[in-house]
Amino acid sequence: MTTLELRHEIRLYALGYATASLGVAWLLPDPFLRWAVAGGLVLASSAALECDAEKLKLAAVLPLAMIAAGVGNTLLAGHLPYTIDAQLLRCDFGIAAAVENWTISHTRCHLILQVVYDALPLVLGVNLFGSNRRGLIRALALSILLAVPCYAMFPAVGPAHVGDIHAARNCMPSIHLTWALLFWFYAPRWLRWPLAAFVLLTAVATLGLGEHYALDLIAAVPFTALIIKVIND
Repeated sequence: MTTLELRHEIRLYALGYATASLGVAWLLPDPFLRWAVAGGLVLASSAALECDAEKLKLAAVLPLAMIAAGVGNTLLAGHLPYTIDAQLLRCDFGIAAAVENWTISHTRCHLILQVVYDALPLVLGVNLFGSNRRGLIRALALSILLAVPCYAMFPAVGPAHVGDIHAARNCMPSIHLTWALLFWFYAPRWLRWPLAAFVLLTAVATLGLGEHYALDLIAAVPFTALIIKVIND
C-alpha cells in the first residue's frame, strides 16, 4: 500500500468513526461512555487531518477502555459486599458533606461540576491530541493496575452511594483526581493552565457530587507521584 493510499484509508476510517460517533454518542446511557465517544471524535478528527494511524487506534480504544472500566467496577463490587464508608466519613470531619450541601443548594454550580466530572474521557482525548502520549498512556495504565488492589483493601462507594450494594468500590484513592493530575503533568505547555483549572474543578466536583471523601483526594496526590516516578525512572 502506498503512502497516498494509506492516508486515504486513514481519512476514510476517521470519517466513518466521526459519523458514527455523532449518530450514537448522546443515545448512550452512561455519561462516561458518551464523553469517551466525544473524546474519540476529537482524536479521529485529528487523525484525519494529520493522517495519524495511532490517533485513529486511540479513538477506537477510548470508548472500549471506559466499557472495560465499568465492567471491572461491577465485578469488584460483586466481590466486596462490605465497605469502609463509615470509617472514611469519620476521618472526613464533615468536609465532603459541607461541599456537597453547598453544591446541591447552587444548581448552576452543580450542573457545571457534573459536566466536569463526567467529561474526564473527553479531556483525555484532547490531552492525547498533543501531549507526551506514550508516557501518559503508560501512566494511566499503571494507575488502573495499582488502583485495583487499593480498592480491594479500602472498599468504599462515596457519600452519595452509601447503601447501594451495586455501587462501584472506587474511592480510595480518587482515580478521577489522579487522572486529572496526570493529564496536567504530561500535557504540552499550552495546555497546562487550562488543565490546572480542570484539576481544581475535578477536586471540587468529586466532593460536591458526593463521589469521594476528602481523604480520597489527599491519597491521590502521593499515589500520582508514585506513578510518575515509576514511569519516568
